[in-house]
Amino acid sequence: MFLALLAIATLPAATHPLRGDSLTYLTAIRVLDGAPAPPGFVPNRLMTAFGSLESIRLSRAIFGNVYAGWIILNCAFYIGTVLVFGRLLLLLFEDQTVAAIGALFLAGNYAILVFGVHYLVDIGGWLFFSLAMLFLARYAKGYLHRDLVCAFGSVALGALFKEYALIALVPIWAFLSWETRSPPSLFIRRALPLSLLCFVPLALVHLWVFVRFGYSYVDWFAFNNQKYGYHHSLLGWVINALKCFGYAMNLLAPVTLLGGYLFMKREVVTSDRLRMFVVALALSVLPLFVWPVITERLLGTAVLPFAVLAAIAIKKYERYHGLFLILTLVYIAASYLMDAYLFHLAHVVFKGGAL
Repeated sequence: MFLALLAIATLPAATHPLRGDSLTYLTAIRVLDGAPAPPGFVPNRLMTAFGSLESIRLSRAIFGNVYAGWIILNCAFYIGTVLVFGRLLLLLFEDQTVAAIGALFLAGNYAILVFGVHYLVDIGGWLFFSLAMLFLARYAKGYLHRDLVCAFGSVALGALFKEYALIALVPIWAFLSWETRSPPSLFIRRALPLSLLCFVPLALVHLWVFVRFGYSYVDWFAFNNQKYGYHHSLLGWVINALKCFGYAMNLLAPVTLLGGYLFMKREVVTSDRLRMFVVALALSVLPLFVWPVITERLLGTAVLPFAVLAAIAIKKYERYHGLFLILTLVYIAASYLMDAYLFHLAHVVFKGGAL
């Protein structure tokens, strides 16, 4: 119920006239409906969000118009993402209070709220990334091969919704590399077939787009690199990245740092397999730096490792759960106030350039 209220509270901002990237998704939906591609149409959205666009079309048929169908679908994905992450925390820490507070750090995050419950499609990728990490945690804890298959399957399906889901391959590969470090051929036999299968559905979509429009992901990346890449100003890129991390994480950051310190001391998480899972999850932040520009919207998947480390601190200091809950509520309030007040103090908003 609380998650539904958070999503509903975000709707006034989401119901403003469509602009920016939202318009490009709407145009792509019309092309899928059979309308002629307008002059200058760029089919990048068909490549990066085919599953999301088809889901919006299905939701439109159910709820009567594209706007209602789109936002209802994203609200459902938002609630699902938070519930999946809460389940992940419960699996790791076996404490419902820790799982609830930790899940609120994800639910109230600026990037998840503002860009998830909106006329965008990022939340679909975040949902399947979270699902893949849940199955990887289950595999780390229970050794069941079916959980590993489900983790790869979540990536394969999620990549059709948004390419954020592919980031989950980094922690999966990292964990399997650690688990099968001797001999290396075991890693190849276990990871390579499932990894290749992950790319089959996405490759078919990319092939269709290339055949029909003569456009590839290389073109999309090159466009963003030319427009936003650090070659314009490395210092500016670094400053922008730091600001984006600061705005997106804000009050979560100090709790994460405390949890990271406790983790280094082998506090709370003591199982070698679960510790490696946490390390592998943290590595999922690295692919974000491959993209030419860091934006708050890009950091949705990065919230998960931050929140897991924060949950270590919450678990360690159980007698201060009340204080952590108050901090979480202030954190959520800051997310709602970010656009209205805080961005105007120091932030230069990037128009476009996000995934």
